[in-house]
Amino acid sequence: MRNKILIITIMVIVVISIIVIRIYIKSEIEESKALILANQAVSEYGIAFDSIEKESAELAQFVSNFIDECDFLDYNYDEVWVAQKDLGEKEINGDMQDVIVYVYVGFDGRVCREAKLIDVIPGIITIESVFPSEVCGNEICEELENFMSCPSDCEEKTEYITISELNDFCQIPSSCGQETACEGKEIKIKGYIDYNNIFDKENYPQLSYEKFKIEDKETENSIEIFAIAEDNTLIFEKIRQNNEKPLRMIFVTGIIEGFDMQIMTNCGRGIKLNIDSEADIYFE
Repeated sequence: MRNKILIITIMVIVVISIIVIRIYIKSEIEESKALILANQAVSEYGIAFDSIEKESAELAQFVSNFIDECDFLDYNYDEVWVAQKDLGEKEINGDMQDVIVYVYVGFDGRVCREAKLIDVIPGIITIESVFPSEVCGNEICEELENFMSCPSDCEEKTEYITISELNDFCQIPSSCGQETACEGKEIKIKGYIDYNNIFDKENYPQLSYEKFKIEDKETENSIEIFAIAEDNTLIFEKIRQNNEKPLRMIFVTGIIEGFDMQIMTNCGRGIKLNIDSEADIYFE
């Protein structure tokens, strides 16, 4: 009798071990998926990787001590996917430096990006430090210099504005049926995702639209972002990846669209933002 119990116990342990091993193997992101995630992480800078390789996780863990957005210190795998791109010489703080961009993709889906100054030890900096002016081009800033967060010269660093600043400029809410001056323009705004207001086809297949909401933490002003591409899967994948760090600021580039809405017993004009690519959003 005892032998039977022992045999059954061993069989149960073996079955559980096999299930655990299968789950572990299944959880590892494949090469093609890892390459997609790596390219998504740097798409707003016009960087594209052709390949990605497995390497030791030690470097990604080391980088996590320097880059806030990297969280590989509690990583439970021995290897990561790594993509890299040599950017050649870039001006960093007034000096020309040879720079390589790295993106680390964990087997569990976490992503970390860094820039490395080749001739500096440790030389680890954020990728934003390499491209301080890549986000220039806000049409509102070009039309109205020195408006709120806008720089006087659009070659200077960044001009993403808050939702409150956008509402002030567009004079929202305005009169019903009257098009605002900002409609149809490309705008760059910043805020925080309201994770209770995300509606995509994967979770809400019955809806005819896909959207999410971002808000100002201080003023509680908000705006809805509509994903209008035929396939918005990558947009919402990028948003879900950030869910582990919901307090990270999101930066969105889109086209303003106006609409009439009911405000109590009156009609007013509101605005929303349309985007059509995962490259239209990135996180701080």
